[in-house]
Amino acid sequence: MYSVKRTIILAILACCTNVQAEGYVLGLGSDGDSADGRSISAFGDFGIRENTWLSVTANSSRTEGFLRSNDTILADVGIDHWFEPVGVRVGGSYWGNSDILDSKDLRASVYARGKVGSISLDYQKRNFEFDLQSVLLRGRTVEFSADGVGFWTRLTLGEKLSFHFGGMSYDYLRNLRLQPDIDVLAFVATSRLSMVNSLIENRINAGLEYKFGLRSIDVTAGR
Repeated sequence: MYSVKRTIILAILACCTNVQAEGYVLGLGSDGDSADGRSISAFGDFGIRENTWLSVTANSSRTEGFLRSNDTILADVGIDHWFEPVGVRVGGSYWGNSDILDSKDLRASVYARGKVGSISLDYQKRNFEFDLQSVLLRGRTVEFSADGVGFWTRLTLGEKLSFHFGGMSYDYLRNLRLQPDIDVLAFVATSRLSMVNSLIENRINAGLEYKFGLRSIDVTAGR
């Protein structure tokens, strides 16, 4: 499985490398993988005061299941403050499809950065609502949660090239093994962007990002 992400910066005011400068960055990105998963996203970073940024992201994804295609949405908002020499990020998001599986998430990160790169320690709390559909039994809704811990690091390899590596490990409150009478083929897909891949216990990925002008190409591999 491989994926390619292409991000286009539409507008830039203020210097993006100077976290103390006020201004904003707007962008549009697309993401795809070798299993025909596709997504498009829009994002904005806004300098609301010295050393403080507000981030907003919206994303729409489509994957091909065995029985039908499946659509999910993501709405995310976060705030980042640089205390120097460390920073703190907190945020919340909604993800999923309300007819099948969705989640409301909270997250927090502590990070440090310098000229050679950056590293962060991450925590995430996810609250899921899963509508189980069965051919033999009456449908029912299952609620469960997960706690995730992980890290993310980025190493600058040159003026235009950087390497990133990170992962998350999740501890679920409920056993997610599905019974044979539950029809999940409608949304199970092999795509990295599929709904079932949001329920994995461990996630790890690494990639290279190359910037040229106001554009960048990110090639990432993960599991």
